[in-house]
Amino acid sequence: MKKFLFFTFLTIVLLAATVGIFAHFLLDNKYVVFVESFGGGVLTVDSLNTDGEDDKFRVICKFGETLTVNVHPERSGKVYYNLDRLTVNGEDVTDQITMLQYKTRVMKKMTITATFKKGTPPENAGVSATSTGIKAPSIDVTSNTPYLGSLGAYNMQDPSVIYDKKSGFYYAFATDNMVVHSKDLINWTGKTNYFNTVTTDDATMVLDFSQFKSVKRWAKIHGYDQDLRYASATNNRSVLAPDIIYVDGTYYLYFSLCKEENRNESAIFCVSTTDLEAAISEKEWTDCGMVLSTCSADASSDADAVHPGVFLGAGGSLYLTYGCTFGKNPSRGAIYLLELDPATGLQKESSEINRSGEALKDEHGKTSFFSGVLLAKPGSVPELDKNAGSLLGGADVCFNEDTGYYYLLTTYGTADRNQSIRV
Repeated sequence: MKKFLFFTFLTIVLLAATVGIFAHFLLDNKYVVFVESFGGGVLTVDSLNTDGEDDKFRVICKFGETLTVNVHPERSGKVYYNLDRLTVNGEDVTDQITMLQYKTRVMKKMTITATFKKGTPPENAGVSATSTGIKAPSIDVTSNTPYLGSLGAYNMQDPSVIYDKKSGFYYAFATDNMVVHSKDLINWTGKTNYFNTVTTDDATMVLDFSQFKSVKRWAKIHGYDQDLRYASATNNRSVLAPDIIYVDGTYYLYFSLCKEENRNESAIFCVSTTDLEAAISEKEWTDCGMVLSTCSADASSDADAVHPGVFLGAGGSLYLTYGCTFGKNPSRGAIYLLELDPATGLQKESSEINRSGEALKDEHGKTSFFSGVLLAKPGSVPELDKNAGSLLGGADVCFNEDTGYYYLLTTYGTADRNQSIRV
């Protein structure tokens, strides 16, 4: 009996060791993956263990790991290099690329090859945009000046920077009703609020929107208390992601308020001033009105009136991007485009761009808004945990008058893991 137990125990030990060795070989064995590109394009690989040039990587990976290859077009002089074909061990996987990314599981003896073809750039491509007449500050990148000066590097969320010619300052407006100014874009001082705040009897700081009838009317209908309580910890009921622009002598400041995140219950408002420094110091702005409310949007709608981004287009036309992915539902949400009236800062009533979208009602049940044109939705979505946050948001557009091209920039991924900016 003792011999039987001994041999049984020995068999279990040997079996466990064999399984352990096999698992170690299968799961921990590291392979070299070769990633190469030909024809002038650029590949990058999401891995810390890489070496080689831009056109040829040796990537150290474990068996079964997910490898992400980023495919970037390249411009050199008057030649554009665009991706023609991506292969893995000779198999064409070009159709599997989404959002300029290809993901694959690491296997033994894997070679990924990209070939690029030359294209023709648009006429006048590469010419710098028309000068704004603003002299760029001199920045010494070798100096020991701390980023954001005494404010620290992480004290501003969703900043929007604008130059005020009258005062000679750059102003940065941010979420949570914060604004600072700078002469050199490095040292930022004068931290203050751009909207009024008051302290209640229980020492709670609240926003005072008494001068903005459009905000008070929306807030009352959507369940805010009388003072619009300031809850910056969740971004709800706080000034969210402001954006500012200067148009023909007037500064338009756009911001969003959100009753409940990820449920369309948001609105974008516009206020203005002709004297930016005075508006900040005196907390006096002109109420232009509500630009958009998505509170009446259909339950299946992807429109959410958050993260406004305003810009000037061809011929002085004024536009606004907005929206983001619903944080805990990566299949919902999108980026939209609206055309604005430069004279009012609000939606342009006759715009076909606006009317091509969903008709939305205001707080009195009247059809006053349109969702506008759909610009972007999530494509290749990274694996995210249950508290992932937004996958797509914070969009803005830049227009180059010389080339006639518009460039859409948006954040992608999550702030704590894999966030990036896409164009």
